Amino acid sequence: MSKRKITHIGFSDESNWNKGRFRSIGLATCHVDSHSPIEEELQGLLEESGISKFKWSELDGARKRFAACKSLKFVVDNSCNRLRRIHQQNQATFSESSHANCLRVDVLIWDTNDSRHNIMGRDDIGNLQRMYYHLFRNVMWKRWPKDAVWKFHPDKNTAIQWSTIQECLDAKSSKIFGKHTEEGFKIQFLREFDIEEIQPILENDPLLIMVADIFTGMAAFSWEKFKDYERWTSKCQKCLVQDEETEASFSNRDKERFKVLQYFDSICKKSNLGVSLRSTGGLQTKDPAKSLNFWLYKPQSTKDIAPKRR
Repeated sequence: MSKRKITHIGFSDESNWNKGRFRSIGLATCHVDSHSPIEEELQGLLEESGISKFKWSELDGARKRFAACKSLKFVVDNSCNRLRRIHQQNQATFSESSHANCLRVDVLIWDTNDSRHNIMGRDDIGNLQRMYYHLFRNVMWKRWPKDAVWKFHPDKNTAIQWSTIQECLDAKSSKIFGKHTEEGFKIQFLREFDIEEIQPILENDPLLIMVADIFTGMAAFSWEKFKDYERWTSKCQKCLVQDEETEASFSNRDKERFKVLQYFDSICKKSNLGVSLRSTGGLQTKDPAKSLNFWLYKPQSTKDIAPKRR
């Protein structure tokens, strides 16, 4: 059977999936015709900063901070549909409905101290799989056309055997996650979300993987370090004489990340994207339909418990 024509494309990344209190996964998605223009513009922005690509974990100096801020500004502008003009100029077949949101970035964050996750024997890989299901369901079902056909690119550094899932798709198997599949989760994952192909990124990473990485890392960081961020911003705003003891309590890496988080918060406010930070104690979006969506998962009931290791 020949493969169906791919209409949409997604790139995912994970942050702290098995360590720390706050953990996150992110998904950058777009129409397949939007992918190349987005990659080209991101590449130009990085070249202006003198780098080719980087990860959130590598953000430790001014050059990478500038590159991160340019990338964030690009995504925020894109969320306001700035790239419509590019498609209208370059594509005779431009469709208002299919390209209305050229790029989405959704990040799902969970707190391992909440009632769902603070249990003995928690299966972090099994829980990661369930979180992917929640994220896919929210994005692919609710935010894009129902008839979309997807190609999915997970980052190569992942705990999930996506290549095995692709084999399950080819075999039309319902046991998508093998031994980590538990009751209520034995679903035809890929067929349910109309994913035609899974291709883990092995080399020459597309820049949308970098975007997913930055947003995913920044989201977990915003919750994990919010109190430190508040102390740092309070000190900056009051223009106090440098307090060497307070300054020394922040690493250079954290200070660079604080600057990026502060910049991102300011441009989201100017663009009215509904992304909260201070009022929620970490990045969170009030309206999940927005093209930038930070979603803090909350237990749905007393029965909503993370899977346990067998």
